[in-house]
Amino acid sequence: MIEIDEQTLMAFADGELDAAAAAEVRHALEHDAALQARLEKLNEADGQLRAAIAPGSDIPSRFAQLLKPAAPAFKLRHAWIPASAALAAALAIWVTSAVLTTPTAWIQQTDQGLAIAGPLADAAAKTPSGTTFEAGKLRIQPVVSFTADSGRPCRDLSLRDGERTARVIACREAQSGHWIVEAMASVPASDPGAYRTAGAPRNAIIGAALTSLGAVAPMDARQETDAIARNWAAK
Repeated sequence: MIEIDEQTLMAFADGELDAAAAAEVRHALEHDAALQARLEKLNEADGQLRAAIAPGSDIPSRFAQLLKPAAPAFKLRHAWIPASAALAAALAIWVTSAVLTTPTAWIQQTDQGLAIAGPLADAAAKTPSGTTFEAGKLRIQPVVSFTADSGRPCRDLSLRDGERTARVIACREAQSGHWIVEAMASVPASDPGAYRTAGAPRNAIIGAALTSLGAVAPMDARQETDAIARNWAAK
């Protein structure tokens, strides 16, 4: 019997399980009301996330291009974000938690693409790497800052709410000031994402993003402090 966790449930909902595994999940659902409720909650959150993103967004092609050179095994499972079943399940859990009740609590659609918002945007703008920014039960810790090949300042952020942990890479657009999401990934709670160099990522999606963005060397403390003081504007 397979373990039916949120990852497996989301894969089942998306039709990504093989026939044998799908049959096991289907059989379990027929006899387990709690499991049915979990699946319904994941489907509801997935629908909310889809609805939050404007039709016609160019996000799929951007993320597909991002992951193509460094992680060809990944595929776009949703139309709005690059994800394995694990990532989509983790995002669904995050946005249905007591802290993040809706996807608009920390993400928003902009003309430049999907951007972080609320406490996550505040943490990206003001919090030094290695320092924890708290908003209710949500804990956000910037992991590292770097300048992308495009010249944009970028930050790798770790989000925690109890046992739920996610990683987000966002880069600041100079004209709008929005921090545009370049990658999202769920990570184990035991992996705080506390590496201090951009050359040693622990997550494949985050690693692919860092490589694609050209994150060769992170900002040192002085450079980061200066960038925060300038509100990340170019010198």
